[in-house]
Amino acid sequence: MRKTGFRVDVSQLRKKLAALQQVKALAFAPDVMDYTKKTLATAARITPVRDFALIRSNQVQKKGNQYDKWRAAGGMGKTRPQFLAGRAPARFLYRASWGQLARSIGLTIPESQQVKNATSRRDPVQAPPRAYGQIRGGKSVFSVAMFNPFLAIPSRYKKFTGDQIISEAQKKHERQFRRNVSKRMKVTLYAIMNK
Repeated sequence: MRKTGFRVDVSQLRKKLAALQQVKALAFAPDVMDYTKKTLATAARITPVRDFALIRSNQVQKKGNQYDKWRAAGGMGKTRPQFLAGRAPARFLYRASWGQLARSIGLTIPESQQVKNATSRRDPVQAPPRAYGQIRGGKSVFSVAMFNPFLAIPSRYKKFTGDQIISEAQKKHERQFRRNVSKRMKVTLYAIMNK
């Protein structure tokens, strides 16, 4: 006579769970890097730039302007337009810092020619602190750490920080990033469960 009853065999499930534990975070690197690239491109685009008319006014037009102070201190050899031309490109340095950060981790983001030509107005030229990133992890965690010390320096010329800009940029792409990671996770799980 045959015995009646119920049986549950979880051996296949254990094998699949063991296979799932072997999935490395590095598998999600393309999604993280795509999210990072889009976030940095957006950060560069939304970072404010000082108004050129305001720079022109402060540097060469208004009473007590920088050009007049420079001349009074013994500055020689530059006309007002030359003096202004040496200072105007500095207004794009904040945006240029995001491109530096992207390049440090092997990414390229769109940059206007003005951003590419951004230089410090200091004489002699003194470059601001460089922005950089680090790619970390791989087995159970994969991350990109971003550092933009130039945007952390307090300045009377800006009313924002790098953290505010990057946070706003991340929000614009977070939904797509989560959707991409979820899709990759489902594909990975499907492959494991159907071995």
